[in-house]
Amino acid sequence: PVEPPEPEPEPEPELDSDGNPIVPVPDPELKDIYPNAALASAVFDLSMLTLPEPEIPPTLPDLAGIQVRLAAAGMPFAGKSTAVAAIAEAQRLQIINPDILVKEAMAEAAAWNAEEEARVAALQPADDADAAVDADGSGVNPVGTPAEGGGAANGGGGDDDAAASGVDPAEGGGEAAPEPAEESSPAPRSRKVELGSIALAADGAGEPIPPDVVAALVAAAVGALAPPPPPPFTVVPEGDD
Repeated sequence: PVEPPEPEPEPEPELDSDGNPIVPVPDPELKDIYPNAALASAVFDLSMLTLPEPEIPPTLPDLAGIQVRLAAAGMPFAGKSTAVAAIAEAQRLQIINPDILVKEAMAEAAAWNAEEEARVAALQPADDADAAVDADGSGVNPVGTPAEGGGAANGGGGDDDAAASGVDPAEGGGEAAPEPAEESSPAPRSRKVELGSIALAADGAGEPIPPDVVAALVAAAVGALAPPPPPPFTVVPEGDD
């Protein structure tokens, strides 16, 4: 036969400081405390309506005169822009948006590239430009074609006409050769333009903007808002005026 399990021993009662067992007291029911709970609830609600509204301190602290740098991070459509706009308006802070910084850097890089292309095009000699115009058939005589009203088309009197007009035929007409354009150095590229060029290259290749580019633009924007550093402290040797 299977022996029944042994019964669990009863827990020992808790003792007070005098060594007497502590007898648990059951919690009183609500009807024993408040015989008319509905009336008590109505009286409580009416009394709360008569009390003045408490003054709730503002959620945002007063940051006037304090240099504050905040960063809002979160999932897309979590309300970052809305929260940042409210904080900036309440505390008179300036918002630094990474997307706007990247777009501004890309625009400055594109403008710098356009200026550089225009500078390089201006340095090309005029002969190259005329040859390019002649090649596209824009109405200028192509290379090797005699001009109308002169040379062999005039009955072979080209040299005589040139001599009669007081122009040396060897000089080829009398028009001064165009002087070469003065060379100009390219405009310096700022750090923002360099970062914008990297962003332009990534965007043109269909790749995301590198995170280090975004971080560098944000760091530069934060540094631009920082106050200027104090002048260096110099120690005057003793005995000097």
